Amino acid sequence: MSIWAYLEGAGVQLLRMVLLSGLMLFGVAATAACPERIRVVFTDSSYEPLIAGRDSHFAEPPGLLVSWTRQALQRMGCLERAELLRQPQVRTRRLITEKPARVDLVVGVFEGSPFSPLVEFPPIDHRPERDLSVGELDIALYARRDSDPAWDGRTLRLGPGQTVGALRDTVFGAIAEAHGWPTTDALTTENALQMLLARRTSYLLTYAGFADARMRADGQLAAQLVKLAPPVDRRRLYAVASHDFVRAEPAFVKRFWVEMCLQGNALRDAPLKCLPPPAT
Repeated sequence: MSIWAYLEGAGVQLLRMVLLSGLMLFGVAATAACPERIRVVFTDSSYEPLIAGRDSHFAEPPGLLVSWTRQALQRMGCLERAELLRQPQVRTRRLITEKPARVDLVVGVFEGSPFSPLVEFPPIDHRPERDLSVGELDIALYARRDSDPAWDGRTLRLGPGQTVGALRDTVFGAIAEAHGWPTTDALTTENALQMLLARRTSYLLTYAGFADARMRADGQLAAQLVKLAPPVDRRRLYAVASHDFVRAEPAFVKRFWVEMCLQGNALRDAPLKCLPPPAT
């Protein structure tokens, strides 16, 4: 069954009926007006199948997160007001901290990311009835097959001068730091992968879906790399908003969080209820 067929299935239709009732109950009008302008940002790194293409360009298909965002905004009647952009995280960080912020929504931010203090998450609640994440993803280590790697879930074998490649200022770098692993910063995920292949690093720590997709598509790459088990971590992924945008458009943001959660149910084994956050 396709993702879209799943979304239109009876189970999700029932969830949507519950959602509309919940929206009214918690004071989030289902017909919340669209903001004049909605600036939505995605990373410029490739995270297939979530985000496809590189740099400022969206591939076709653009990846699940982009498709889900368009679908959510379309269901809200606000797609025509939205401007979807891809840009480096360092630029997003600068624009979202300007006063007023020049970014409204950022789609694809991991729980616990160093970016977290700069944005507004939906209430972080891991109970199925209150979880408003877009998905839950594995973060894993990769190494060259000929490098004799070793990871048992607790200890990573690192010799003198060996480092872990991780994307700069992201949850991957934060996880490596928490483990006490020396890192080599990468500007993009692709850059981190190429550093591993060029033997500039001994390991790559990244979102497992990205590396897995690359290895499935490239037999030569799959012959060179090995994915180490178990995953290092598992983190929830969210659509987040600038503090300014939440203050200006609270009803819209709450409904967007709910709609994105519903879209994410396409890939969940157990769909979430995606109830709106309680009124504050």
